[in-house]
Amino acid sequence: MNYLTVHLMTLLPFATLTIAAVAVLLYGVLTPRATSAQVAAWAQRGLGVTALATLPSWLLRHPASFNGMLYFNYAALWFTYVFLIATSVAVCLAAEHLDTGAADHREVHALLLLSCLGMMVMAAGGNLVMIFIGLETMSVTLYVRHRFPGLRHGLPLRRHRHA
Repeated sequence: MNYLTVHLMTLLPFATLTIAAVAVLLYGVLTPRATSAQVAAWAQRGLGVTALATLPSWLLRHPASFNGMLYFNYAALWFTYVFLIATSVAVCLAAEHLDTGAADHREVHALLLLSCLGMMVMAAGGNLVMIFIGLETMSVTLYVRHRFPGLRHGLPLRRHRHA
C-alpha cells in the first residue's frame, strides 16, 4: 500500500466522525422544526458511517501513522468500537430526555459525537501530545454539555401521576 493511503485510511474514522458532528450540529441549529429525535437519528447515522469507516483499518499492516503520533492497532480499534457503541446509547438517552420537554438543546448530540472523537484520539494516541489533545477534545465538550440548564444533573427519574 502507498504511504499516503495508509495515513488517509488511519484518518478516515476521525474525519468521518468530525464531519458527522458538524452536520448534526448544523442540522440541529439551522432547522428550527427539527425534534431531538430527528437530530438523534442523524447522529446515529453518523456513528454508523464512522463504524463502517473504521472497518478498513483492520486491514492495515502498518498501525503507526504520522511518525508514531497515531497507533491504530487492534486495541485502539476495539476501544473505538466500544466508544461508538457507548456514544450511540448516550445519544438515545439524550434524545429521550430532551423529548420530555426538559430542555431544548439539540446541539447536545453534536457535543456527544465530538466527545467520542476525543476518546477515539486518546485510544489511538501514540505519544503524550496526542493523548492530551484527545483528552482536551473530550473534556471541553463535556464541560460545555454540563453547563446546559436542565441537563446538569443527568437523566431524571420519570414521575408517575397518581390518579
